[in-house]
Amino acid sequence: MSNWIGKEGERRAFKVIVLRNFAFPSKFTDKNCYVYIMHDEFGNEITLNSSQILEVGVTYLLRATIKAHVEREGIKQTQIVNYAFLNLLL
Repeated sequence: MSNWIGKEGERRAFKVIVLRNFAFPSKFTDKNCYVYIMHDEFGNEITLNSSQILEVGVTYLLRATIKAHVEREGIKQTQIVNYAFLNLLL
């Protein structure tokens, strides 16, 4: 069962595994944009929009800002923005 993480506006570290992604064309560049669906070690769902390619099945350690808490199809999601890699965990 997924729960929201932290408070909106809070900047913190996240250890996440990328479960899936969805690509769509960017309005501003010739690159694709991606929506990533990730879980932390507690099973909480985290979403991230990015033009950077993250690999499905790989665990990342990120520092990011919590943008919003949303509920989609009955699942609580924490949306993050302004992320930076702290480490790549295999």
